[in-house]
Amino acid sequence: MLSYSLSKTIHLTGVFLFITAMAILFFSDSFSRLFKVISHVALFIILITGLGLVVHLSNGVPSWVMLKFILWLLLSIAGIFATTHLRKYRLSAYILLILTASIAAFFAIHKPF
Repeated sequence: MLSYSLSKTIHLTGVFLFITAMAILFFSDSFSRLFKVISHVALFIILITGLGLVVHLSNGVPSWVMLKFILWLLLSIAGIFATTHLRKYRLSAYILLILTASIAAFFAIHKPF
């Protein structure tokens, strides 16, 4: 099992990879499957390491973790939809991506409930 700090570092690396890949998909005129694959792999890294971090923190799954899971699920679905069908709303989608990732970070840092 990985240490808490290493799991957190890998988790944040996955978040950075996901946001970077989505930014490239949003603002690139030539659609590349490589960045779509990178965003999916990053989501998998986020999920696996996030679950590992929850195991380190407690015996159960707190409600803020469930809310973060739902946020990231919605982000992945909305991001994929925005990159393929709603190209004219890509700036709005990217701003929404950053705001939602910031809310997820707030939940992880402050653990409000």
